[in-house]
Amino acid sequence: MNCGRALTRPQPVPPPAVPAVEAERRFVTVLFADLSGFTALSETKDPETVRELVNACFDRLVPVIESHEGVVDQFVGDAIVALFGAPIAHEDDPARACRAALEMMPALAAVNAERRLDLGLHIGINSGMVLAGGIGSRGRQQYSVLGDAVNLASRLEDVAERGEIFVGEETMRLVRDQFEFVARGVMPFKGKSEPQPVWQLTCVKEQAPIHRRITSLSPLLGRELELALLRRVTRELSEQADGLRVVSILGEAGLGKSRLVLEWSQAEQTNPAPRPVRFLVAGCAPDSSTRAYALIADLARHLMDAHSEPTEARSAPLASLLGAGGAGQSLDASDGQALQAQYAEALRVLIAHNTVESGLVLVCEDLHWADAPSVQVLSRVLAQERNGRLLLCLTSRLEPEAPGWKLIESTEELAGASAVRLHLTPLSENDAQELLQALLPGALPDEARRLILTQAEGNPLFVEELVRMLIDREDLRREGDAWILTSELIALDVPNTLQGVLMARVDQLPPSARHILQIASVLGREFPLEVLEKVISASQ
Repeated sequence: MNCGRALTRPQPVPPPAVPAVEAERRFVTVLFADLSGFTALSETKDPETVRELVNACFDRLVPVIESHEGVVDQFVGDAIVALFGAPIAHEDDPARACRAALEMMPALAAVNAERRLDLGLHIGINSGMVLAGGIGSRGRQQYSVLGDAVNLASRLEDVAERGEIFVGEETMRLVRDQFEFVARGVMPFKGKSEPQPVWQLTCVKEQAPIHRRITSLSPLLGRELELALLRRVTRELSEQADGLRVVSILGEAGLGKSRLVLEWSQAEQTNPAPRPVRFLVAGCAPDSSTRAYALIADLARHLMDAHSEPTEARSAPLASLLGAGGAGQSLDASDGQALQAQYAEALRVLIAHNTVESGLVLVCEDLHWADAPSVQVLSRVLAQERNGRLLLCLTSRLEPEAPGWKLIESTEELAGASAVRLHLTPLSENDAQELLQALLPGALPDEARRLILTQAEGNPLFVEELVRMLIDREDLRREGDAWILTSELIALDVPNTLQGVLMARVDQLPPSARHILQIASVLGREFPLEVLEKVISASQ
């Protein structure tokens, strides 16, 4: 029977379009962590019980990852995939991943003890360039990463046994100053044409540097005036009366702030001032700003180690600050005025004991990473009257919004005429060429010289890392008294050792500025402003 209208099947309504997350190449450290023992557990327990146990483990493991500012990318059954360096980069993402992996082991052990379980953990870590952005269908995407570095991290986790943390060669190379590794030889992996070196992460080194150890043996160039000024300040500390003196050494990453301090201290050792002056160097790491009293704890550790006589400060609150519950506490913890007053008094006593017999140069490096509670405590200490000769040296990048900048300004006001501020600038062209010649003695192809000096723009760290990258990749090879290029160089990649330094700064920019920077990077190093404006207008 025809009712006059054809019946039609209702068409499915397509889901609303989800804007795709713009893809970008990023240097990322990937961590795969898989629980061992759940297969056997699943055979004897109800699925609901197994699910509850898995979630209980994740409740302990995920906060460890997040405490090092890693991001959980996904859960795959009883495994966790975490990213360090995406979507936000830090200067020490490989080290953060390694610390997180080591801390995940006792975190799981605590769950085993509480639940009477016998679960294990095996972990794979690898660093490399990936494509980060929206992954999925047109209507449903989530932020994730793709690339060979991700695949190798997964393969490393697969071959690691219970309790083992296997690490790829690039990760190991970037953090070997801070952690202990055991070589496990080379292993074949699916998707890799050649067997890959594998390293087992075992522990943090006992005398690990706070952040980046200075390994350069090249001469200090372009800093003669600054070094002479620092040596003059040391003589004043040695010859004049008790009091506070302040030196601030400011400059962007890689300009040689730490190297200048090292040369200064070594010069005083070889040609000491008339009266004894000692150097103590403490500092901050990239994650110090998230750990309450991290700087104070490091200062206390160096001051205690330097003073062999037992003092009342050794039994003060600072001693407990150096324990497991000290500088690792969250900034959300209750930081009452009474607690800060106790820390300040204990630190004042320590400094006083270290200035009884000699002048003290107390260096606080990388103050741009200092945590706010430490800044408050140190400001209290320095505002008090004191006996003894103290020279406080503060190094920092030009970041006025950071808590450490307030310490620079306040201590300079306290010191008055005894305050000195040094601004480091990029090396001159002649100094940069002399540095390059010291790193690569002998004849160097003009093409390589031009590219290195152009890309480094007078930054001594960048010059050294670009040279190291070219030698490691065997793009430059020594033959007799000359260097030869083994391949044509049109442009230079950013060395992996500098990826975190640069991306961390880029990620601090607002989205609009990052978008402009991404477009500009495609146009090249130099271009007319009008071209950039037209491309931006066309992309909107």
